[in-house]
Amino acid sequence: MIQTGPALALIATTLICIVLLYFATIKYVSDVLVGDEHEDHDDGDHAA
Repeated sequence: MIQTGPALALIATTLICIVLLYFATIKYVSDVLVGDEHEDHDDGDHAA
């Protein structure tokens, strides 16, 4: 039969990793989007 202890530990570890990746991805995407907006404005100022 399935050993519930290791199975629950594996499930908990997987869920924690998914949550951490989710928040890390949101932070990275928001930083990139904000960075691109600022870079576009800066490039426009330098070009003008």
